[in-house]
Amino acid sequence: SRFRSNLSKNLAIGHKTLPTVSKDERIGPILKKLQKAYLGPDYGKTSMSKTDQLRPELVDAVAPKLFPLCMRSCHSALKTRHHLQYHARVQFRLFLKGCGFTMHDALQYFQKEFCKKAG
Repeated sequence: SRFRSNLSKNLAIGHKTLPTVSKDERIGPILKKLQKAYLGPDYGKTSMSKTDQLRPELVDAVAPKLFPLCMRSCHSALKTRHHLQYHARVQFRLFLKGCGFTMHDALQYFQKEFCKKAG
C-alpha cells in the first residue's frame, strides 16, 4: 500500500539522519531520555490498601452509582441474563481487576453470577 511504502521510505531516511540529529545539543538529550520514557500508567508498582479495593459483596451496591456507563451496562446484563459475551466478559473482568479484585474474588463473583438460572 501507499502508506506502507511511504512509511518505510521515511523510516529509512530517519535512520540515516539519526546520528547527525542525535549530536545536536538540543535534540540529543531528548532522544536519549525518550528511549527510556514510558508515559502510560505503571500498574505494577501501585498497591491498593484493603479499604480502597472493591469486594465482591459490594459490587451490586456501588455499580449503579460509581461504575462508568459501559461497565454499568455489563453489570446489569450480567445480573439480568447471567451471561456476558466473551469480549464484554474480558473487559468487565479487567475493570474489576483494576478496582482491586483478586483472582479469588473474581472467581467467586463470576461463579456466583454465571451459575444462577436465567428466567
